[in-house]
Amino acid sequence: MQIILPRFSLKSLKLNQRKMQNKTNGMINTLASKITNYLQGKTVRFKLNGLQLRKLGDFQKKVLMLTAKIPYGSVSSYGAIAKKLGIKRGGAQAVGQALAKNPFPIIIPCHRVIKSDGTPGGFGGSGSTNLKKRLLAIEGIILKS
Repeated sequence: MQIILPRFSLKSLKLNQRKMQNKTNGMINTLASKITNYLQGKTVRFKLNGLQLRKLGDFQKKVLMLTAKIPYGSVSSYGAIAKKLGIKRGGAQAVGQALAKNPFPIIIPCHRVIKSDGTPGGFGGSGSTNLKKRLLAIEGIILKS
């Protein structure tokens, strides 16, 4: 099995190899197993401890923490997340920009955030919707095109 993370995620996963090799191997093995189970359609809860979020801005951290609370098999809208953060004008777009730079997709399930009209919106900063739709389909959610 091969896990490919975005380039900016690799920086976030840096750990002191000598001191933490066993712990790191265990964490990576657990994460790989959970991602595999998820892709096989099994309900999985990812723990956020161990994720390096220090280099992210406060707004992006808040968006990601709210996104992480969206349950498996559910969706929320960009606007709903903005509203929870107290942002009215331009909030949905700001949330979308923060999610486009999510360094831990699947673990922090940005694919569960959609447009208020029920269409997918962008994914992974590329605007692509095919992967987003496939991940949601794994969870039993079929969206409008």
